[in-house]
Amino acid sequence: MKDCPFQDFESYIQPLHALPEWSVKSNKLCRYFELLLQDALPKGYIGPGDEPLLFARHIIDSLLPYTLPDVYGITERSGAIADLGSGAGLPGIVTAILFPASHVYLIDSARGRLEFAEYAAKHAGVNNVKPVAANLSLDLGLKADLATFRAFRKPLASLEYSLMVLKSAGKALYWRSSKLILNGAAEDRLASLGFSSGTYYSLPAPELIGNRGVYLFERLRAANGFPRSGKKIMADPLVLSVE
Repeated sequence: MKDCPFQDFESYIQPLHALPEWSVKSNKLCRYFELLLQDALPKGYIGPGDEPLLFARHIIDSLLPYTLPDVYGITERSGAIADLGSGAGLPGIVTAILFPASHVYLIDSARGRLEFAEYAAKHAGVNNVKPVAANLSLDLGLKADLATFRAFRKPLASLEYSLMVLKSAGKALYWRSSKLILNGAAEDRLASLGFSSGTYYSLPAPELIGNRGVYLFERLRAANGFPRSGKKIMADPLVLSVE
């Protein structure tokens, strides 16, 4: 198996070193990274870059939120996790490696990327993922404890889509480089979606990938008139205005 540069980024993920079976988990992460380089990169499923950049951008960035005790605890208690816009398995496969007792659903409409994710999970020894090739406008019959999205849709769209897969008291993790700037209409929309205003955690990150952080949103109440169809979500001027 190819060496991967964990040693270059150890200070950013130090809390994870104390996890049970971290050596086993880190080996699986390295195997997954190797498959990203060998298969996903040539097919354009991940963007170009040298190995340190790609390792930081995809593996380290996927791990960073789980260095936070609150986020780690919530994820550990989540029996079902839905990774929206999972693509080649990011951050879903990384999450599944860290939390082997959870069932992680890799949801994306791009079948080629999901076929790679399924192949990569199998060859990295990750047995707790299930690829779901579907449009999120469909009823998937899934009620997850936690939804994750790292490079998915605009913020309000991502949260509305997450309603399609979350339990009534579910939570959402949103990888984000900076805090959201919400006007009154956007804050009202969050409330209508049934979510809290969100807690933002700034994360120390390698200079290679710049500022990083994560939002934790909690469902506090039933949504009022949501979710809508995907077509309506992506045609909504308010959704499009919030970056």
